Amino acid sequence: PRMRIHRSSNVNNHFQYFNHDKKQLPNGLGMGGQFDYYGLWISSDFHHGHSKANPLSTTYSSPRLSSQEEFLLDHVEVWQVMEPNETNDDLCARGLTIESAKQSVLDKHPELIEFLEMAGRKMMSKEIREPALIWDDEDE
Repeated sequence: PRMRIHRSSNVNNHFQYFNHDKKQLPNGLGMGGQFDYYGLWISSDFHHGHSKANPLSTTYSSPRLSSQEEFLLDHVEVWQVMEPNETNDDLCARGLTIESAKQSVLDKHPELIEFLEMAGRKMMSKEIREPALIWDDEDE
């Protein structure tokens, strides 16, 4: 894979679309373009997607991002991006703590892991997490 940056074309402001559990509108995550013609679309089932930027996405002037317009997803990886020098005060202003900011949403709601595993979703990062540090009282 190659990494590219596609900045706004200033043609429209359709940067991101997200909808869940609605019957009237498409359910999923779309970036660039418009309904049914997103530069990148991931359906709410996290299995189907499309990239219909043909010849270019009107929002980002990017080409189609997959070899085929319609595709099936094997894996979805999600990253949290934080300011590198975010302080505890910055986090508190957003209602977070340093500990909670480092937690996955699945750590906060462990029952969701069971539902995802029952649905056949493999927890990709479950085995590669850093272990929690345990401090002995004698070492303090």
